[in-house]
Amino acid sequence: MCAIDPLIYEGREILFNRVSGEHADIQDPPFGWAILAAFGNNTPVILKLPQLNLHMSFGPGDVIAIRGRVLKHSTTPWASGQRIVIPHFTHSSSWTSFGQDSVFEGYTTS
Repeated sequence: MCAIDPLIYEGREILFNRVSGEHADIQDPPFGWAILAAFGNNTPVILKLPQLNLHMSFGPGDVIAIRGRVLKHSTTPWASGQRIVIPHFTHSSSWTSFGQDSVFEGYTTS
């Protein structure tokens, strides 16, 4: 898989009207990125990244990339509307099943 695309995102979820408690994505590779795309007609939530002491607005139409395993993250409730978030991610187990220890094992930039 790494020879085809070292940043492949084989995992996706569709989250409807869900508040996310503080967590780290422990199944993600340490160097992997989680891409969070927000949709709906809700008022924005606040995405919290406590290790960076960062709170940012995260509303419909926003796309955010974070290292979900490294950074703990959470969201706040919103005032009104329907909220949909689609996280795109990769899990270490997918790469292990292809005989690789890491998403970036065997990847070269040449």
